Amino acid sequence: MNDLKVIKHSLAGYKKQTYFVISFTFCLMLTTLFIFIFFVKPEYQSTSQLLIGDTSSFSHVEKEKGQVDPLMTEAYATFLKSPEVLEKVNEELKIADSPTDLRKQVHVSYTDYSPVLTITIFSHNKNEASKIANTLAVVFQEKVNTSPLVDHVNVISFAPMEGENRKPSQSAIILYTGIVTVIGLVFSILLIFGVHMIKNAASRDRETENREQQLQTVFK
Repeated sequence: MNDLKVIKHSLAGYKKQTYFVISFTFCLMLTTLFIFIFFVKPEYQSTSQLLIGDTSSFSHVEKEKGQVDPLMTEAYATFLKSPEVLEKVNEELKIADSPTDLRKQVHVSYTDYSPVLTITIFSHNKNEASKIANTLAVVFQEKVNTSPLVDHVNVISFAPMEGENRKPSQSAIILYTGIVTVIGLVFSILLIFGVHMIKNAASRDRETENREQQLQTVFK
C-alpha cells in the first residue's frame, strides 16, 4: 500500500515537471514568433547595374583585360550617392524626408578596373526597393549623359518589380524558432534537475539535523 502511494506521488511529480517543460517551451516559442512577426520588420533588396562609358572607346589593352581607371569608377560611385542625384530621385518618388535619409538605403559596389557599378537598395517595402534602384539608375544616367566632359553611362540591368527578401525570411524564422524551442526545452529540463538536486540536498540536511537531535535526546 505504501509502495503504491509512493508510485502515485512520483507519477504526479513527473506530470507536473512534464507540464512545466511543455508550457515553458511553448511560451518561449510563442514569444519568439511574436517578436519576429510584430517587432522585426522584413528587409528587401533590389539591384540594378550601370555600365560606365562605351566599351568601343576602350583601348585594345583595356578590352583584353576588361579594365578601366579605378579612380574614374570611384568618382562615378561617389557622384551616384551625391545630394544632387538623390534629391532628384526623392523628388520623383517622394519616399524619403531628405536625400540624407535616402542615402542610407543606397549601397554602391564595384570592382577595381571594372566598368560596372552595382546599385543595391535596402528597404522594408519590396516594391519601394525596386523603384529606388531603377529610378536612381535612370536619373544618374541622365545626369551623366547631359555632361559632355565625362563618359556616358548605360543601364545594363534593371531591378525586378519586387525586391528580394533579405531578413527575416520564412525559413529563417522557422530556423530561429526551432533553435529557441530547443534551448527552452534544454533550459527547462536543467532547471527542473537543478531544483530537484537542491530539494534532495535540503532533505538530506534536514534528515541529518533530525538524527543529530535524536542522538542528543538519547544522550540526555
